[in-house]
Amino acid sequence: MTNKKYLYWLVAIVLIVTITFFVATNISRRGKIKVDLIVAPSKAEVLIDGKYVKSKTVYLKPGEHTFVVSFENFESTKVVQDVSVNPEVLLAAVPKTDSAREYLLKNPEENSILEKIGGIYQENANKKTAESYPFLSELPIEQRYFAIYNGAPLRSKVKNGDFAAAMYVKADSAYGRSLAVNSMRNELNIDPTVIEVYFQDAPPAFWEKGE
Repeated sequence: MTNKKYLYWLVAIVLIVTITFFVATNISRRGKIKVDLIVAPSKAEVLIDGKYVKSKTVYLKPGEHTFVVSFENFESTKVVQDVSVNPEVLLAAVPKTDSAREYLLKNPEENSILEKIGGIYQENANKKTAESYPFLSELPIEQRYFAIYNGAPLRSKVKNGDFAAAMYVKADSAYGRSLAVNSMRNELNIDPTVIEVYFQDAPPAFWEKGE
């Protein structure tokens, strides 16, 4: 076989392999959603539905999937997310050991990624909270006998990206607490039994969702 013919055959084989790969890739991605993974630390191991993936861009069937990120000396994090609703998944292993914190000090670029994910998560959390609980934008309410503030929920079980809300009431008398409850119902138009309500120096009240 001459060099010219050999070159033709080589080009033909390369074209066939390229076309085959292109077709196979498109077939494998048919009906799937492109999902971007933002991972910290960047070298952390990622499992999707129990299967290890290397790429930060994957194609998944619509619906909920379970993502787990883990890294040595970091605490693993599990995220259950519907990629049909949000195709960007934030995955950050939690630095809770001295070794993990030391790793971040030695690798500031990794710490930057972690901070970026934290910032995006907080932004999403604020947006979701505002959408779920629009009355929070009207707080604080401060009147003569009581004040109502937005606070961190202590008992709610947060699942699947949902966000909980809590209201803290400062009142020195039963009369003030009664006025605060009336304000919640009449001015904010909310049912105090669907969120956590905490009175100053008193246990949670009203909330009925259970532990």
